[in-house]
Amino acid sequence: ALKKNNVSLRRLDIPGAAFDDGSAAELAGALQSDRVLEELILNYCRLGDAKGATIVNAVQRNNTLKTLELCYNELEEGAGRGIAALLRSNSCLQKLNVCENSGLKGQREILEAMKTNRAVTDLNLSYCG
Repeated sequence: ALKKNNVSLRRLDIPGAAFDDGSAAELAGALQSDRVLEELILNYCRLGDAKGATIVNAVQRNNTLKTLELCYNELEEGAGRGIAALLRSNSCLQKLNVCENSGLKGQREILEAMKTNRAVTDLNLSYCG
């Protein structure tokens, strides 16, 4: 859905999409170079920790994404560390919703990162960990 040469797609909302390792890596590669997409909503995709961390880590280098939603994706420790790093390095993201990831670890690190993040105005960690 998101190509490396995206020139018009501003919102990508694909709930319940099945991502294998290759498609998650392809999306992550596109996110790193994308300069147009503003909203990425991947709720109920069952990404798991490794694929979730791959996507979160790619967003660290994205300068246009304002909204990231990864609810109900079975995220755990690797994604939690990635989210904290994202919050420390990304100055564009305004809304981060990772609710309903009961195995998510690193909430303390995420909240510490929020102390220096001036961009995020909406953070939802409900029912995590």
